[in-house]
Amino acid sequence: RHLGNRADELTGPSPKCQEYFDLIGVDKQVNVIPNAVELDDFSPDRIDPEAKKAFRRQYDIPDDVMIACFAGRLGHEKSVDVLLDYWAKTIRPEDKIMLCIIGGGPVGEELKEQAKNLGIESMVRFTGAISHEKMPPCYASCDVYVTASLSDTNSISMLEGMATGL
Repeated sequence: RHLGNRADELTGPSPKCQEYFDLIGVDKQVNVIPNAVELDDFSPDRIDPEAKKAFRRQYDIPDDVMIACFAGRLGHEKSVDVLLDYWAKTIRPEDKIMLCIIGGGPVGEELKEQAKNLGIESMVRFTGAISHEKMPPCYASCDVYVTASLSDTNSISMLEGMATGL
């Protein structure tokens, strides 16, 4: 609040930032500057079908299995642990749906251990960090983007996923 009230200008990626500043008592307007996504890079018709097949092969995901993905930094604020808890409570192997967690970060190993302890290792794939230029076929291989994050106001990875049709 102190810094916000003293700032000459405030910027954020979505109107949600204005709601936050209003809530904490900052009496300034937020200039919304949306996260940009290079739509051409993520256009489904520009993604090599062989690269999509390679993604599934690399992570041992059968063709008849639906993929839900999360992409981003693996930090506590992303609430990937909530996704894993949900997965354990609601998804069964016979549902033929896998959770693919794309990214790396400080809680990556903790999340892998959580998946193991929940008994859902066979339904979850952790890819580790993937370079940005290799992401389009990763998203395009998936069927739906999922997140439990309450901290993302306008997630670039979600927008990229949407650009591929998720």
